[in-house]
Amino acid sequence: MLDLAPSMFISHIVVLLVAFPIHEFAHAWTANFFGDDTPRLAGRLTLNPLVHLDVLGSILLVVAGFGWAKPVPINPYVLSLRSSAAYMLVSLAGPASNFFMAVLAAVPFQLGLVTAADAQLHTAENQVSAARASLKESEANVSVYKAKLAQTIITSSISGTIVFKALEKGEAVSPGVTIFTIVDLNNLYVRVDVEETRVGGIALNQPAIIHAQGASERIFKGKVSEIGRYAEFATQKDVTRGRQDIKTFKVKIEVEDSSGFLKPGMTVNVEMTQQDVK
Repeated sequence: MLDLAPSMFISHIVVLLVAFPIHEFAHAWTANFFGDDTPRLAGRLTLNPLVHLDVLGSILLVVAGFGWAKPVPINPYVLSLRSSAAYMLVSLAGPASNFFMAVLAAVPFQLGLVTAADAQLHTAENQVSAARASLKESEANVSVYKAKLAQTIITSSISGTIVFKALEKGEAVSPGVTIFTIVDLNNLYVRVDVEETRVGGIALNQPAIIHAQGASERIFKGKVSEIGRYAEFATQKDVTRGRQDIKTFKVKIEVEDSSGFLKPGMTVNVEMTQQDVK
């Protein structure tokens, strides 16, 4: 509710021009002290009210009796490198400044410049306004940090085993960079490049026999699950005799290996019976 009483109006102006800037400056100064220059680069390391005030929060303070300032941007990762308690101290800096300002504001009351009843009233009103402002700021900070925390969780769309890790803990990651290579070891397949002169004799679900390099005595069964629709690179080229390039088609063969002997990237030999083309 809009309260145009002179005392309340003055208290709101004091909160806007003094309490809010000092509160946010305390956050920024503490973060900068622990090595995080994010507030300084954002121009928040100042007592200038115009830098810290939020338009909507300032209007609501005057109209409804509660409001908020702009949250100070910080980098929790930089703070954690400096000290495990740095983030907590940065968060407590604002409320600590509120307490310090409250102590200073009590001096006129102790000197008898303001009656006890007025002192209690103003103290209660200021505490309510400060608490509402701190609540709004905390809610905004929670939303921001929840969003940042969600970005630190890496999920995979498939189940499998990590066979390659490109980065270590603490390294920065840019969008599009591969972090892990995940392979489903229960669904391995063999890629065979079949010449165009032979691909016509291969059909889907056709059985195949796989031999692993270095263990030719072991036989693994498989079946054709995919045949390429278009030709790829040439395996032979004979321009002197006028022969055309011999292209190949990618053929994918599902492997039945419950033993786990076959591994991604292994070289194998494949046997398939050539079928008649009708």
